[in-house]
Amino acid sequence: MAAATFADASQTSELPEGPGRTMLMTACTTCHELKEITKFRGFYTRDEWRDIVTTMVKYGAVVKEDDVPVLVDSVIAATNPDTPVYADALYWRAALAASSIDAELDYKRVVVEFPLSERAGDALFQLAQLEITRGDRAAAITHLDRFLLENPASDDRGRAGLMLVRLAFDQNEPQHACVALRRALQDVPATEVELHNQLDYFSPRCVNVDSTRAVGTAHTAASRDSARRDSAATTTARRDTTPAPRASKARYTLQVAAYGSKADADALAKRLKARGVDVRVAGTAR
Repeated sequence: MAAATFADASQTSELPEGPGRTMLMTACTTCHELKEITKFRGFYTRDEWRDIVTTMVKYGAVVKEDDVPVLVDSVIAATNPDTPVYADALYWRAALAASSIDAELDYKRVVVEFPLSERAGDALFQLAQLEITRGDRAAAITHLDRFLLENPASDDRGRAGLMLVRLAFDQNEPQHACVALRRALQDVPATEVELHNQLDYFSPRCVNVDSTRAVGTAHTAASRDSARRDSAATTTARRDTTPAPRASKARYTLQVAAYGSKADADALAKRLKARGVDVRVAGTAR
């Protein structure tokens, strides 16, 4: 005898066409109405949905492990690209991708389109590991440098630092490696003995290397160019005997995002403040 379902045409129309819709209709609506799922669209993260699905399986929902990528695609298709949840869905689609090319495309979308998302750092870290697998050390170093610069509170800083140290030595960039080593030793808690030991292994190679200056990144190159321009401007100003008027210290405000709820805006503001950005939330949405 076929099991009864609690879905009607008005509810199924909320879901995009495809196998994901069939899967939801088959696995989920034998116990409750479909609106119990669709009403949370954009509310739960990918991790939270995975926990919910795992719980439902324990209660009898029939969901195969191979069906997970299909469900992820279904969530992405049903999610508004302007919401933070979209970045989360892209990240998990990349993590479950069948090929490294597909994974790279979605990881790069997270980094480029959602640079302030909580997943942007994770995506950079994964891109670095993809480049290591391919043997492109220079590209991996670029991703790791950016990851360490933009994610001061990440739990993966120690692992990223160790990767960067190894890659920089392999690329014959000892100063870059030793700067990364000094920073990594500061980042890794003393309780992580094994990671500390792996980092300490490289310490003898840095005995005669100046590790007090940052080197080898696009940011330091830009700083050197800026310093040269400032020096040239100072020399020109000294030759000019006419006092230049003092420039006023103007302040400007730049909008970096727009959200439909104050909770999402406050979450972004919290992450920006952690990075040292002077930020405020303006608007009337609740």
